[in-house]
Formats: sequence, C-alpha cells, structure tokens
Amino acid sequence: MKEAPEIVIQPNGDKHWLLNGELHREDGPAMELASGTKKWYLNGKIHREDGPAAIYSYGGQQWWIDGKQHREDGPAIEYSEGEKEWHIHGKQLTEEEFNSWVLQKRFHSSLSDRSTKSRKMKV
Repeated sequence: MKEAPEIVIQPNGDKHWLLNGELHREDGPAMELASGTKKWYLNGKIHREDGPAAIYSYGGQQWWIDGKQHREDGPAIEYSEGEKEWHIHGKQLTEEEFNSWVLQKRFHSSLSDRSTKSRKMKV
C-alpha cells in the first residue's frame, strides 16, 4: 500500500503535501499557496505531464518534467505580460530552434513508424 503524503498547513494558509520530507503529491498540486499559486511535485522535483507544473496567481505558467523546464507542444514559460520562453529537457531555445526541434522530432517519429510498419509487413 502506498504511503500518503502529509498535509502541512502554514499559518498564512499555504498548503504543502510532503512525503519523506519532500514535496510530493500524485493527485494534484503539492503546493497550494494562499495567493492562489499552485505547483505540482513528485519526489521533491517539480513535475507535471498533463499541464503546467506551476500556475502563478498573477497569470504566469511554467511546464516542468522531472525538475527540468520542458514542453514539446509550445513554450515552457508563459509570462502574464505575454512573453514566452521555450525549453526542452532544461535547455532554453529560441522559438526558431524550438520549431526546428519539433520538425526533427516529427521526422524521426515518421521514420520510426515506417520502419515498424515495414517490419510487420515482412513477417
């Protein structure tokens, strides 16, 4: 049976879910601040696969995977003023570098799909 994180509520209303002393929660944000900011963590690392891992009360959002800024379908950081930053596996890219990375990934994925289909047809 999985061990459940303990909820620590600060005097100001901030809530933290901790497992073995580290921020951790699998079914929602591990940090909910009184200001409205929410952050998702697994085993002490900021992480979320199905949306932004940090949603700030002022409107900014950040995507993180395993403690590294990462997003494959758009900017990994969206500031409330409209500025954006692109990151892949923790490395910051220009928008042009990001678009090139996406095209390369699609190309390699397409080649891989064709190779798999070819092997199935030969069997």
